Amino acid sequence: MPSSSVSGFPYVQYDKDHLVFGNGHVLVRVELDRFVNPCLILDRATGRQFADSDYLYEIGIEKKFKSKRLMLHSVTTRMSGDRSLEVTLTGRPDFPKGNSTADIVVSQTFTVPADRPYFEERMSIRNLSDKSCKVDNIRFGFRKKLFDGKIAKGFSGFKLYSLPFQRYWGQRLDRKYDLFAMSDLIMGKGGIPGYASEGWMLTDKTDGFLVTKHSPALIEFSVFDRRKSRGAVYLVLGGVGFYRGDPEEATELEAGSEMSFGTTRYEFFKGGFEQGCYTFRAHMDSLGHIAPKDYKPRIFWNVLYNLDFKLSDPNIRPYSLKQLRRESELAKEMGCETLYLDPQWDTVMGSTIWDTRRLGPMKRFAAMIRREYGLDLALHMMMNTDSEKEYEGCYRVNGRGRIQKWAMLLSTICAPTKWKEMKKKRVAKLCDDGAHWLMFDFTDYPRGTECRDRDHPHHMPLRRCEHANAIYEVISHIKKRYPGVCVEAHDRIASGPQDYHQMHYQHSGPHTFDEGWAFEMMWDSMGDLLSGKAFTLYSYRMCYSLPQYLHFNLSNDNDNLLCFWWYASTVKHIGIGGLTDESSPRYKKAKREVILYRRLRDFYVNGIFYGLNPTTHVHVLPKRDRAVINLFNLTRKKKRFKETIDLAAIGLKPGKIRTLTGAAFNKKRNTISFTVEVPPLSPRVLELK
Repeated sequence: MPSSSVSGFPYVQYDKDHLVFGNGHVLVRVELDRFVNPCLILDRATGRQFADSDYLYEIGIEKKFKSKRLMLHSVTTRMSGDRSLEVTLTGRPDFPKGNSTADIVVSQTFTVPADRPYFEERMSIRNLSDKSCKVDNIRFGFRKKLFDGKIAKGFSGFKLYSLPFQRYWGQRLDRKYDLFAMSDLIMGKGGIPGYASEGWMLTDKTDGFLVTKHSPALIEFSVFDRRKSRGAVYLVLGGVGFYRGDPEEATELEAGSEMSFGTTRYEFFKGGFEQGCYTFRAHMDSLGHIAPKDYKPRIFWNVLYNLDFKLSDPNIRPYSLKQLRRESELAKEMGCETLYLDPQWDTVMGSTIWDTRRLGPMKRFAAMIRREYGLDLALHMMMNTDSEKEYEGCYRVNGRGRIQKWAMLLSTICAPTKWKEMKKKRVAKLCDDGAHWLMFDFTDYPRGTECRDRDHPHHMPLRRCEHANAIYEVISHIKKRYPGVCVEAHDRIASGPQDYHQMHYQHSGPHTFDEGWAFEMMWDSMGDLLSGKAFTLYSYRMCYSLPQYLHFNLSNDNDNLLCFWWYASTVKHIGIGGLTDESSPRYKKAKREVILYRRLRDFYVNGIFYGLNPTTHVHVLPKRDRAVINLFNLTRKKKRFKETIDLAAIGLKPGKIRTLTGAAFNKKRNTISFTVEVPPLSPRVLELK
């Protein structure tokens, strides 16, 4: 069905030995003989080829059958009502003849929109046989010849970045590199880059190419590969690939079953690293990974920092009602709006049952702090527990029938069991009794704690995805029944460090969680900031609008409240605590800063975040033509900030901007320039209006 491009609308040209499709921005070529071979991605604006070699269809079955090509079965095309084009290719892996009983069909659908600089790819595999089969490996992807005696034409100035995180992902993962030059990729030293990510960006600061994987139903990443063949170096981008054994759902195909993977978007953009981040963020925003409607986070006061909490120390006594009254007084005086109770409010840590004997009825407590201190009630909840008797028959056990332990301390729950229904009822009771906000924590499922109880309703052993889906079932049930209760969800595999699955995993549908967790930066917030680990929050904010929550200890901040403003600038929802002396300079300073933050909170919660660099942040409210600029001197010497901001580029109308409070400035046409000195280890807040 030959056609031609009109004003950037999709087109397709289909002959017997090849297929060409695209729009005014992108062209894709597929060679068709006996095999399927998408072999070209062309940026029509620059003429640059981001794929130029045979597509890789690598699949391994039952550890002995392997294929790297796809035999052609069919090609279909159709135009949708929104004027987008769909091209679907189907084929069978080219296993050696007679060596495999597996009857596998691969389906690959490309979608090209009208007049937009991207196309998308969706893939699935189906087992047509009457027997299940184990899949050892899948790696499908476009290939780009990067080096064959010389760097590919037009690519010498390009660099590769992973998104949303570069060097640091949370506290634990240090990938050693922020970016990869072409020479790094060619030489492949140390297995660079050696990991998967949600997105990969190639840019030379003028032009960019972004490959993004969106897969809310699976633990699935975009895999980046470097391959060598006959002396040439190839990049393998997009498609589908296993990473750390995920997605587990694809590792075994039941007879007659079909497995669909997440969507990969291939997108061109103009600009460098920052614009690539904003392009990624706009895509995630369009898919609904944003703050919920009427999102109005309140400042929390966390009692943990004053009352302590140590899992391994039996001498730490659970807090009393008298202590919580005192914490409520401190919270009110500081200007906080919610009392947040970390572990020890329940009968047993992880029971999720309010300890009425110690604290009185929960309804009465919630009404009291609202009436006397103007505070809402927020609760931390453990999924794992420090009791072996709280959830009889619902623990993960090893092959000898013994309960698996997390960090040798907590008993680990087996979420797909009747635990789900017990937890739903207990959490619902908390909502009925006055909880306004809930944290789902201690969701950990580390390797080595697999459940092998054959009486449980799960695979043997329990899969990570089954564990995560069962916890999410509880979350979704609560959100459906109590839409006004805000729910924060930790990583369903790694819990606090938040560094196992992708950031948008399970964030879908009308009854999903509202916030994620900010990578456990609650313990040594100053150390995390000065070491650079907290830059992971900057990376996240550049790439995601989906809110995160974090509390931090003001007693570990400095007198300039450097931490307070860093985390307020990078995390949409904050909590504080740790101060008790209301007459101390730190306490008085914090009170003033909380007042300022509350006045400017709309910028930090609902504003659009722009990063000039990790220590210069801009929060913009375009409809009000105003912005807040945060500067951070992370050095021990006075630092001069000299910045120029393109007002139109951040959504402001240059003609409406009149003043910049807090710094001398110069306005010239569409830009504003300012110079300001910031003392050592200090923040500075400027207002642009």
